[in-house]
Amino acid sequence: MKDILTNSYNKSSSNYDEQFKELQWKKYNALDDFFQVKKRKMFLDAGAGTGLLYEYLNKKYPAWCSFYNGVDISPGMIREGQKKSIPHLSIMDIEELNYPHNYFDYVFSFTVIGLLDQSVNSALTEINRVLKKEGILVFSILKKNVTNNIYEEIGNTNFSLLNTFDHGQDFFFLCKNIKK
Repeated sequence: MKDILTNSYNKSSSNYDEQFKELQWKKYNALDDFFQVKKRKMFLDAGAGTGLLYEYLNKKYPAWCSFYNGVDISPGMIREGQKKSIPHLSIMDIEELNYPHNYFDYVFSFTVIGLLDQSVNSALTEINRVLKKEGILVFSILKKNVTNNIYEEIGNTNFSLLNTFDHGQDFFFLCKNIKK
């Protein structure tokens, strides 16, 4: 499954921004209150693609950009982001993050976790590992991919669900890391 996703995103990487920038920015707009209220701290864009979240933040909340780290499993997507001079982009699988324990204050993941099928638990466990205690995970899943299983996975991986809301085609989850 990962190979199929990686190949698909590699193939679409050169025109990804043209096709999806407007849609992705609408998702980011749904979090404007979050970006305005929360303190700027170290964060991970898990499934960063071409770095659209960085571009959005650079335009609206530039102080957040100095804390940006982005990863994506697709080398093609990372290459496109690097062409735009997006800093701190790395090719990495969100199930095997090359960061120390308790490194990030926030993790954002837009429309990625819902694509993982059987490995949602693995991805959430790994995100939990790199997220500080009481750190915040914000992720979205396409509404058509949301199942009751996701709520169980959130609880099984030491996250407390703080809030959910739907926006456009996505359903958003805001979770707090409650590891000991």
